Amino acid sequence: MLTRLRVLPSAAALFFAAGCGQDNVSGPKHEGPAPCTSSGTLAIGGTANGNLSNATCWFSFDSTRIQHYSFTLTQTTPVAFTMTAASGSFDPFLWLYRNTYGDTAGIVAFNDNADGSSNSTLRAVLVPGTYVVAANHIDPKVFGAYTLSAAAWNGKLENCEEAFVMIGTTTEQALSSTDCPRLTGSGFEDAVAVYAGPGQAVNVTVTSGAFPAQLELDDLAFNIVDTDDNATRGSTTHVSAGGVPGGAIYVLFVNSADATMGSYTLSVSPASAVSAQGAPARATTTGRLGDRRIPKGFRRAKSGR
Repeated sequence: MLTRLRVLPSAAALFFAAGCGQDNVSGPKHEGPAPCTSSGTLAIGGTANGNLSNATCWFSFDSTRIQHYSFTLTQTTPVAFTMTAASGSFDPFLWLYRNTYGDTAGIVAFNDNADGSSNSTLRAVLVPGTYVVAANHIDPKVFGAYTLSAAAWNGKLENCEEAFVMIGTTTEQALSSTDCPRLTGSGFEDAVAVYAGPGQAVNVTVTSGAFPAQLELDDLAFNIVDTDDNATRGSTTHVSAGGVPGGAIYVLFVNSADATMGSYTLSVSPASAVSAQGAPARATTTGRLGDRRIPKGFRRAKSGR
């Protein structure tokens, strides 16, 4: 029996490298006699009860089943989606798409296990627009009934939890002793994934009067795209990346040069001054994986039989 490894973030990086992050797609792939159809809508504050045994969509990457639900936001909103398998009968996985469900295209965010459990919780700060959240599973042969809830979230980067933000968002954050600890040296840091659409260049700024901020922006293979450090409290630190034709997801690390902690403002904006040629803002080098405990979902292996 063959075992295929579905590796995140490596698989997600492959999607975007192949141009699969585009918002405009020809349509999802599916198997079986029925067309791939939506399972309905999911309002923020609502819950959907589904069963992947009834799915009409298959994820083409590994033939797992998917049921997807659409929703529309009229203002910037932090949202948390949680998928729970009935009686813990299988391992859930969540995907988030922009505009329409697109199989491996248009992926904005993803999550495997949440908070040490087998449930999946996807946290994202989203700009106005239409989205699709998709319920999925790990093992192609193990699936079943589930509940999927959408709840308001405070948008805080806390407890080294996996979270995503989009271009056009500004949030108030804080470095604290409950964040991701640095494995060498002292202090803590926040880690957050940043989605950039096709051709979008991105600029990330951090301003803090409490600590001298250090930033590192990595791609999903944890190669460094850009870095910046600021020895002066109260001024702005920034990193940026050029536009990629198929879109991209980056991982931003925020820490302190002297291990002090406190509040900061995180702003993610379009970077018109950055060349949108698909090249990183600076020469790419290997990220310092050994220097940090990254939220597990950003580099967890997803396997199936």
